[in-house]
Amino acid sequence: MKRIIADRCMGKTSSLLTFAMNLALANPEKTVVFVTSSPASKELNMKEFTNETPNLIFKSYSYLHSGAELGKNDLVIIDEIDTYLMGLNVVGYTATIGD
Repeated sequence: MKRIIADRCMGKTSSLLTFAMNLALANPEKTVVFVTSSPASKELNMKEFTNETPNLIFKSYSYLHSGAELGKNDLVIIDEIDTYLMGLNVVGYTATIGD
């Protein structure tokens, strides 16, 4: 699992987008779902690359908890997971460092 942890404005999302694009290129038979608070802006920023990676799609946080069906071959990447969890009223969690 890819984890990018850094302060604000340090390029986390850009790095995650690059990871998502490379993942999509390496796995053309899978759909890579990039989940973020602003999918339209991310898609716009990646427009020049999405022709190469039609299997990379952008969805909002609400997509994950709206009952939308993810396919068996879907790979999910979440930008700013703490923001996503706060939207679900999650008030605590643990995480283990390492794969």
